[in-house]
Amino acid sequence: MLLALAPLTAAALTTHLSAVGVDVTGGLGVQAPPVRATGGGVVALGWFRGQFDDQFSFGRYWWVGPTGRVDVGIDGWRVTPMFELRRGLDLLVAGVSYGVAGGAVVTPEGTGWTARGVGIGRFRRTRALSFTGRLEAGVDGVGGAVGFAGGLTVGVSLATPLRSLDNP
Repeated sequence: MLLALAPLTAAALTTHLSAVGVDVTGGLGVQAPPVRATGGGVVALGWFRGQFDDQFSFGRYWWVGPTGRVDVGIDGWRVTPMFELRRGLDLLVAGVSYGVAGGAVVTPEGTGWTARGVGIGRFRRTRALSFTGRLEAGVDGVGGAVGFAGGLTVGVSLATPLRSLDNP
């Protein structure tokens, strides 16, 4: 909550940056009813903008873009294309972001909808490459049934600034 409300920035050390990024993660999922575990992965493509220092990797930003999740379990598969909005904060080598995602659910039984909350932790290894952990939880509605959907995945993130918005 403080991340979204904090009005102050480290303006002396940061600049307005615009960038593109991609997150690729894999791990576990849970869906209900009935409760069942799945294995799967997430690919998120995004554009982010904010008061940020790319050299030292700190600052606040907004991320927006498409996200796709694929889950495979004993009883079938599920593809979930979503649109995601995040608010993030990086502090040198560590970062956190949270957001919301929503979109469609495609299964062999039919199509439906999803709405999820997302939390992401990041450990930056280089200026552009990070290890990430993603936790998501929400609801899926397919064929008249509404149930829990969530997942925990780990992977990598690659983000490269396009340009400074202060000095185009």
